[in-house]
Amino acid sequence: MTTSTIRVRRLSSLPRAGTIAVDGPIDLRTLGGLQKAVAAARKQGARTILLDLSKVRYINSTGMAYLVTLSDALAETGGRLNLAEPQPKLKVVLDLMGLTAVLKTWPTLESAIRALGAARGARRKVGKPA
Repeated sequence: MTTSTIRVRRLSSLPRAGTIAVDGPIDLRTLGGLQKAVAAARKQGARTILLDLSKVRYINSTGMAYLVTLSDALAETGGRLNLAEPQPKLKVVLDLMGLTAVLKTWPTLESAIRALGAARGARRKVGKPA
């Protein structure tokens, strides 16, 4: 049986964001664990999810459909799904399926965290009175 290890991490610098790292495939057998991790992160207040794909070598159509559904659900609450560090073969599949046109993809998890932090800082400056 194929399994995936899934880790959820809160980001103190981004209170409305969380990271989920998947170590293994995303398919019908492992999707339940990912769904539970996303539900836990959202329950803790995460509206934006950074999905670390650095150790995912395979995702099937069920997994891809879930990413689209999750992206839509996060957008409804003002959040966003970000994909970080997809393996080269996985990136090709995401590109071919057109998902990289819909989902923001970052070369590393750290670059995604920096960019989200910078965007948050820019929004704060705009909202502050002079």
